[in-house]
Amino acid sequence: MSRWNPAPARPHWPCAEALVPRRSTGGIAAVLDPNPLVAGKGMAILQAARIETSHGVLVEQARWINRGFFSRMERKRPLGALESSQQRRWH
Repeated sequence: MSRWNPAPARPHWPCAEALVPRRSTGGIAAVLDPNPLVAGKGMAILQAARIETSHGVLVEQARWINRGFFSRMERKRPLGALESSQQRRWH
């Protein structure tokens, strides 16, 4: 299942599937998806169609921008901290 297609019966990778029929010359990804259900499968689709692929470009920036998603996938918890906003006033 990909995050763009919530139907678990048939997962698909829309970016890769869109590039194959257009005979794209290449695909570049900053990082592979850490979700084990989809990790690297889009790149595999492109490689099977003989489209050149690479990943590992601007990794730090990509991980920073998507830090909430990476936290959920890798640490199994959301990014952030809980904070109590209740204050008791004793008069």
